[in-house]
Amino acid sequence: MAVAQRFLDNVRPHLRNIRRDILSLPDSLLRPDQAINLSPIVPALTSKPRPLAAHLQTLGFLVRPITYPTVPKGQDRVRICLHAANNFGEVDGLSKALVEWAYENQKEGSGLGPEVQTEAKL
Repeated sequence: MAVAQRFLDNVRPHLRNIRRDILSLPDSLLRPDQAINLSPIVPALTSKPRPLAAHLQTLGFLVRPITYPTVPKGQDRVRICLHAANNFGEVDGLSKALVEWAYENQKEGSGLGPEVQTEAKL
């Protein structure tokens, strides 16, 4: 699925600068050579699923927070459903909004300088 690949290609480079509790992908999607059978449903792992989902929803993206008891405690996520009707502009906008939210939410006490935070621009 081209849109799922585009989304992952946009997000992956930023994840090394973002704390895993703020935003991550499942291990099976972290490396391009591992993501062989891409699904149009991408879980964005986060300890803040409701705030992240609310942020993306205010921007017009259809995402849902998935929390306990649907998933085990500590495995919260935001479910992102991509589809063939998504154009690359929409996927790029979603990627940018997701990454910017993550950088913003780790600023406090993260130790990351402004040079890292400016890399969020896609």
